[in-house]
Amino acid sequence: MAREHSIERIARNLQNYKYCRMCGRINWHANRQCHGCGNRNFNKMVDECGRTLLLHWEKEPDLLLEL
Repeated sequence: MAREHSIERIARNLQNYKYCRMCGRINWHANRQCHGCGNRNFNKMVDECGRTLLLHWEKEPDLLLEL
């Protein structure tokens, strides 16, 4: 069951998320496969991702991502 997470929440808690190597979608850390494409290969979120997300959040503070 997918839930919506704010960009700010993701950027401030990168350890709780990972992203898909195939499609690049952000996933909750407990997901065994990507909710977007079904791939099972992930990369950890890094500080650079967090800074980029915070920049997006500043432009659209109400934006939510479905994870």
